[in-house]
Amino acid sequence: MKKGLFITAAAGALFFAFLSPLFADEASERRLGEEALSAGDYKSAAKFFDNARLIAGDDAERWGVNTLSMAVTTYVGQNIGANKLRRAQEGVKVSMYMSFAITLTLTLLVNVFAEQILSLFTQEAEVLKYGAEFVHVISPFYCVMIIYQIHSGALRGAGIVRTPVLIMLGSFVAFRQVYLFIISHVHNTPALAAFGYPMGWILCTILMLICFRRSVLGQKAPAQEA
Repeated sequence: MKKGLFITAAAGALFFAFLSPLFADEASERRLGEEALSAGDYKSAAKFFDNARLIAGDDAERWGVNTLSMAVTTYVGQNIGANKLRRAQEGVKVSMYMSFAITLTLTLLVNVFAEQILSLFTQEAEVLKYGAEFVHVISPFYCVMIIYQIHSGALRGAGIVRTPVLIMLGSFVAFRQVYLFIISHVHNTPALAAFGYPMGWILCTILMLICFRRSVLGQKAPAQEA
């Protein structure tokens, strides 16, 4: 199980982290981002930095985390169906360890080479500056993203589908839009706009862990399993 999960996750991480930027619609995103920055509209400029998610990780598949999340969904589902709760719980733990290893490695690379990677999208100095700032602001929170992704995958494997979807919609759509609306009217800066991403991750993680703890996966496994 461990070897298969690692190979799948590593392959997904390498492909999406390093090859996906080649397929990005760089021209339109760069143009919109530059126009927003020149107008001082940081809320709209954050949409350009959505491109930075190619290296920043809000789309978790870019880091291979979503690959592991899908793998743990299958693994948990198989073991819950076979009344192997302990094995299902161990699969979640192993997936977490692998995700942390992959994400911490790529996070280091992204922070060191942030401007060089962003230069794939634009050569504008101001855009590179704000793009790098965006990455540096949210990168310490990449590991938070791992927690909600892996646990949501495990919950789906246990047959709990609706709740994780509602939690993610509330955290990434409703909460983030409210946050950006407030920031844009109180203290509109690129750093605070970028911070809307990790704020959404943190809220999602808290709610997902509560759901996980109350599910069958949060229960104590029998001492003896058939």
